[in-house]
Amino acid sequence: MVSQDFVGRKREIDLLTRLNERKGAQFLILYGRRRIGKTHLVHHWVNTYEGKLPVLYWMATQTSTTRQLRSFSQALFRFRNPQSDIPPEFSYQTWETALMQAAQLAQRERFVLILDEFT
Repeated sequence: MVSQDFVGRKREIDLLTRLNERKGAQFLILYGRRRIGKTHLVHHWVNTYEGKLPVLYWMATQTSTTRQLRSFSQALFRFRNPQSDIPPEFSYQTWETALMQAAQLAQRERFVLILDEFT
């Protein structure tokens, strides 16, 4: 369902919805020119599932690889353990380890993982 104020993206919204409704894991790379509304599209779609589907949204920043990994690691840890305290320096050792943790979580519960501005 596309709201009246979100024009011209019905096809993309429908695609995201169809992928989400399929059984099993799905993987989508959304790319395009800068400033065409990719992030807005994803936020709009996620808001239609608010309260119905767990979503981990993480936006990369222009910083070192180490800091990006730490930021994502902490976001994933918080997502998996919302009541736990997390040490400020906590980080998985590698991106592979962090993404394996996300995959293990996905085996237990369905959720959407969005990595925005990830290069």
